[in-house]
Amino acid sequence: MADFIGASPCKEVITGSACETSARQCSPADEQQQWRRISRAHRRQDHSYKPATTAVQLHRRCEADSNECPSQSQERPLENQLSLAEFFLEDAKTTSSRRRCKSEDKRRKCSHKRAGDHFTRLQAIITDLPKHALAADSWTPASGSLGGSLERFREKLVEQELLRSCKLYPRYAADLRHLLVAHASEDLTILVDSERQKMYTSIRGTNPLKARDLKDDARIILGFPPERVQEAMEAYRRIRNSFLDYDSYGCGHSLGGTVMHELACRLEQDSNYAFKRVDVFNAGGSPLRPKGSALIHTEFYSHRVAGDFVSLFYEPPGSPAGDGGSVEHVGKPQIWSHGLGHFLPERRQR
Repeated sequence: MADFIGASPCKEVITGSACETSARQCSPADEQQQWRRISRAHRRQDHSYKPATTAVQLHRRCEADSNECPSQSQERPLENQLSLAEFFLEDAKTTSSRRRCKSEDKRRKCSHKRAGDHFTRLQAIITDLPKHALAADSWTPASGSLGGSLERFREKLVEQELLRSCKLYPRYAADLRHLLVAHASEDLTILVDSERQKMYTSIRGTNPLKARDLKDDARIILGFPPERVQEAMEAYRRIRNSFLDYDSYGCGHSLGGTVMHELACRLEQDSNYAFKRVDVFNAGGSPLRPKGSALIHTEFYSHRVAGDFVSLFYEPPGSPAGDGGSVEHVGKPQIWSHGLGHFLPERRQR
């Protein structure tokens, strides 16, 4: 064993005058690494396995490379031969383990991708809910059959659309069925899942019949944040105070996506109000708008369809951990490029 340890690790596999000249010359760093690997093989106590590469097989491989290579199987002690075989077996096991780890890591990434795709579709469904609260603009005290106030009337409208979504998207019914409407206004809707302790905030896009929305669109084009951000932040904080233990998720489309962007950035530093994940769809942007700082606590995803001019210049906030970013989806030819329908799942055929 002492003779073996004293030899050079780079010339142990092939010895002899003719073979030494063709052996790879090792640098001191490579030689030190080889010795560490051989030392790990020596420390192994379990010899119940059959060596994958024996000394005889090494000798035959040497003879195939050069006829001048002398036989060393008899000169080398059997203990050294087994140690050498352990070295190659250890190397093979290490390579196999690395390949197995890469394969498992790839499967985990694929599973995360599939789960993320399901959650993205769920976020798109929730994003579509706030626009239905706009029907409450026709509310009058005489229409109080659905509730005694305008706020309650909006909540009822969103609840009805939520039940309708369970029928339209049966694959997502298990998630939608647990949601309760905690707040509904003309700008945003907040839903809570008490069983899973999740909170969803959805902000609607532009309503062309509202001058305030058209003004915010103009502000975005000029590189300014929309004015709706302040009202959305006040409503979100008020509801969030009742569900501080819940994981908070945000979503928005078009103008609503830009408002959600501003909301996520302004609340990032407060752990009580920061979002866990945000998905925006075809959010409006401008080349005049400066790039925002990276988000640390929020996983932010920007989804857009190729050919959508509104979101062409939108840039999502970065993330030091590498989570989030821009995701480009294949559009549906029957839907105009800026529509939310590109991201919604297929409806159940009636």
